[in-house]
Amino acid sequence: MASRLLLAALFTTAVAHAQSSTGPTMMCSNPSLVTATFGLAIKDAKSAALTDIAPTLINTVLNLAECRCEAGDLVVTARMINTTITNASVPMEVWTGQNCNQQTNRMTGATACTKLNAEVNSGNFAKTSSSLPQQTISVRALVNPANFNSPSTPSTNFCAGTSASNGVWFLFNPQNAMPDYCSITLPTKTLAPTGPSGLTSQPGEGAVTLSWTAPPTTSVPIKSYQVLCADQTGNPVSSLQSQFATTSNQAYSTCTPSGLRRRTLSTGGPILVSDGGTTTDASVAPSSEPLHPDHLDPDDEPIDGGVTDAALVDAGEDMATVDMALPPQFTEGPSPFVSLDPKFICSTTFQNTQTSWRIDGLENGKTYQFAVVAIDDVGNPAASNVALGTPQPVEDLFRRFRAAGGGIQCATGTRSGSATMVAALAALLLLHSLRRRRR
Repeated sequence: MASRLLLAALFTTAVAHAQSSTGPTMMCSNPSLVTATFGLAIKDAKSAALTDIAPTLINTVLNLAECRCEAGDLVVTARMINTTITNASVPMEVWTGQNCNQQTNRMTGATACTKLNAEVNSGNFAKTSSSLPQQTISVRALVNPANFNSPSTPSTNFCAGTSASNGVWFLFNPQNAMPDYCSITLPTKTLAPTGPSGLTSQPGEGAVTLSWTAPPTTSVPIKSYQVLCADQTGNPVSSLQSQFATTSNQAYSTCTPSGLRRRTLSTGGPILVSDGGTTTDASVAPSSEPLHPDHLDPDDEPIDGGVTDAALVDAGEDMATVDMALPPQFTEGPSPFVSLDPKFICSTTFQNTQTSWRIDGLENGKTYQFAVVAIDDVGNPAASNVALGTPQPVEDLFRRFRAAGGGIQCATGTRSGSATMVAALAALLLLHSLRRRRR
């Protein structure tokens, strides 16, 4: 085993820089663990079914809403082939953080890593095992392992805006100074963009045209926009809700009082294969069916998706003295669009180059409320100010002239007919001008 540990130490040094902030990476220390597959899936708490996340979208799942709501349904799946492990007697631990294979990062008081309650054992990884190990992860621990080592840390700090690349580490014989391991690095992004500003509206026939100023280029880059609509009392516009507030149209994720509402995702998997130290993508093509796994049911499930202290263990801490069941921090939104609830969505997703958008299907003379949501590349949203708009019928000048008692008599081919037409048009324009002044 000593020679293997030496190889592990050398390999750790070589692959420490393999972690990436742009996508998931996987690495194993022991040459005997020559082939492994990793994946990230969403587990349905009611049916226990797994839905694999497409590899190119893994980083888009681990965003601010996931951290704030902490649904507890994200599962790392792993399988190792041709290993030297033959049974479950090999001690095993699961950690999250950076360089958790190094003993100093797992000591009491260390801030680089946090220990998770292992839901798998070494027998799951044995070459004779046909099981697919499933390890539930905490997004909060993945985003900020250091804060999980301090029970006195304010809950607002767990999801502080950042871009991090921490890993989930499966350690074999963790009592050793440099244990054998396999890990998957999962990039997270909890830094929300800046919302649009100066939102205004212009009335139209059964419609309102919205205009705004784009966020500054120094903020988080914006990928797209969506519009939220409400009536004057703050309720969704039913005619638009049925058309746009659908599970296949939601482009951002949000943490609402009724639970986590994920953006629409494509599915696929398994995701990563490591063979002799190299990582390749072994996913199947993304499914044509969108995934919108809102597994939280406000009628019968807690807001945190059932995550309790049993799902997490701090380094060097006794779980009896550490309370990890933190309440969610809801996504910020201006009233009436509290938490940016997707039930208010009233547009398709459109490009970040737009600074205006027309909302049709409204009722003339009725006042509506609007907000524009800026969305970054991982589904983090930020809303504009709220603007009011009231659609108005388009005025036809000739119709108004006739309604006011005007008339036109033409004598074709005569000068008097032409003069009558000119006079009529002049009167029409004068009437329009006077009406505009009276407004």
